[in-house]
Amino acid sequence: MTARRAILGVALALTLAAPSHAQTARVAGIVRSTTGQPVPGAIVQADNEDRGPRQVTSTTDAKGRFGMIGLSGGTVWTFVVSAPGFQTLVAPMTVRTGNPGNFAFRLAPTPEPPGGTLPNDIADRITEAGALAEAGRHAEATAAFERLHRDSPTLTMVGMVLGGLYREQARTTTDVEERAALLARAVDAYGDVLEADMGYERARLGLVFVHLDAGDTAAARAALEEAARLNPTSPGVVEAEAALRRAGQ
Repeated sequence: MTARRAILGVALALTLAAPSHAQTARVAGIVRSTTGQPVPGAIVQADNEDRGPRQVTSTTDAKGRFGMIGLSGGTVWTFVVSAPGFQTLVAPMTVRTGNPGNFAFRLAPTPEPPGGTLPNDIADRITEAGALAEAGRHAEATAAFERLHRDSPTLTMVGMVLGGLYREQARTTTDVEERAALLARAVDAYGDVLEADMGYERARLGLVFVHLDAGDTAAARAALEEAARLNPTSPGVVEAEAALRRAGQ
């Protein structure tokens, strides 16, 4: 199994309970190639910095289908779709309450060959770690992903998942020192992703939001400027700019 950006097909439900007043929605869909073939094992990640949960991640089955539950309805989520051998797709989509959204994503093949062969047990270990997260056992899931990250530091998707887990745990703890330590780990996780792939925009944007979580608007602005320099009109950059403006109010 190979992967340029270490994108493996595994269900990772990295969510915390949404606020009781929030209306949640279900999403279903399919991922195909530009030639119309289903893409199995694609990771579909939905991000929304304004609503809880902030991140929901699923995987496609053998027919390219995926499903998600627990998304806050009536708002725009940024969907990031990745698979080995394909370019990552980032698409803002409106998620509505009521009938489940039915989304279709098409992935273009990567113009360069995927690099690096993964050990045979890596996919199984990611599946096991994802199952812990799905069961709400976030501390155990974090420990499992940390072991994966130490063993295979170039797996960028693992680094992204870790960054999200650290942020969610920091959001729920009442211990000030623990919160600061978790946010520092999130910064390190996104930094490791960028060491492996300097062009990984979602990691740069992750840094923006971690610094905002920590109340460091200067560091958040610096991270945003770097992301905007690479792709000033991307939906993620626009979202981060809005978050930074709100933080300054």
